[in-house]
Amino acid sequence: RDITERKRSEEIIISSEKRFRNLFENSPIAYFALDKNFNIVDINPEFTRLIGYTFEEAQNRNFINFIATNNKSILSQHFEQFIKNGELNVELSVIGKKMNQIDVIIIGRVENAQDGSIKRLHCILFDFTERKKIENNLALAKEAAETANNAKSTFLTNMSHEIRTPMNAIIGFSEIL
Repeated sequence: RDITERKRSEEIIISSEKRFRNLFENSPIAYFALDKNFNIVDINPEFTRLIGYTFEEAQNRNFINFIATNNKSILSQHFEQFIKNGELNVELSVIGKKMNQIDVIIIGRVENAQDGSIKRLHCILFDFTERKKIENNLALAKEAAETANNAKSTFLTNMSHEIRTPMNAIIGFSEIL
């Protein structure tokens, strides 16, 4: 029997698997996959770097356990919409292994099985903690600039009044003289 075609197909599959694995392992974007109960079934090394948990530590843990307490209700609402619409796009805070708060944007898609049931939820995390800090600093700087501008306006108004009053007296006396 000639198995040349079969061997060629196997080589194509192996090559495809290597390309996928390389992309998965070296992606600069944190990836995680959840089952229909929101338990983690897969993560990539960037997720490990960002959150701090290894695959063994994260596997089968419910993703909601990684969310900051004040964001859990938000995520629950978004997950309901995620299941309905098949898409997720939410901004919230997660807690890393070192108990550090990380501001992230989570984008996800639902993978359905052939029978229409949910097979997996594929998600990526974008870390924007630094951007959030910069935005907060800019907001504080803007507020400080507005406060300084108001103080300047008040000062000029008061000084104008304080200078104008004695000047009127001086001009009046000079006219009398």
